[in-house]
Amino acid sequence: MNLQLAENSGKQMGIVHGLLRSQDKLTYAFCDFDGSTMFAPSMSLDECRLPSYVSFNTLPDQVTADPSQGEFDFDPFAFDVGMLGVLFCNEFQTAPMLAPFLDRMTTRYIERRFKASEALRFFEDEVLPQTPENILSSRIFHRLTALYDTFDRWAGLDPTFVKKWAAFREPPVPRHLKFLRYICEYPWVFDIVNCIRRVARFIRVHMTFFHKFSLLSRP
Repeated sequence: MNLQLAENSGKQMGIVHGLLRSQDKLTYAFCDFDGSTMFAPSMSLDECRLPSYVSFNTLPDQVTADPSQGEFDFDPFAFDVGMLGVLFCNEFQTAPMLAPFLDRMTTRYIERRFKASEALRFFEDEVLPQTPENILSSRIFHRLTALYDTFDRWAGLDPTFVKKWAAFREPPVPRHLKFLRYICEYPWVFDIVNCIRRVARFIRVHMTFFHKFSLLSRP
């Protein structure tokens, strides 16, 4: 009964919004609850990184595990795409045609993760034409049996489809990574791993610098 009322109310609100838009009387605004970060236009994407603790200001069930292994910083743009991917997983995880789309939005390999524009293009070119309208036009109520990175979205799919999109399939989370995430739930362990990563990056950056300098100094 309540679900039916909510659905009817949503349809009526959609009609009202459409009417207001057609009359240029509807204004949209973003509300970030003081959680957004503005970067200088002159900064490159590689420079736009945030401390890992910033990611902790979100709900645990709405984020990817990007900073869960003791990282000291993260890519906020990739993190946002991952959060949207997790949200889609929570709502549409059982929709078969979304398997490659969701895996590439939430992959733990950040360099492979969709950028926002890539996700939209893939959705429009590959997902929409192959997904029944009723799946995408209504919310799917189901009880999640696994998290976004442990649920097998590929189980039972057409072998031809699985083979076609095999490159997009996310491999299972290895045991050592699961263990690292588990122990990093303890703040003192997270701080230790964080420090080790920071020192390792410092050494790597300076070793690269000295190596380039030595090559330039050769006669």
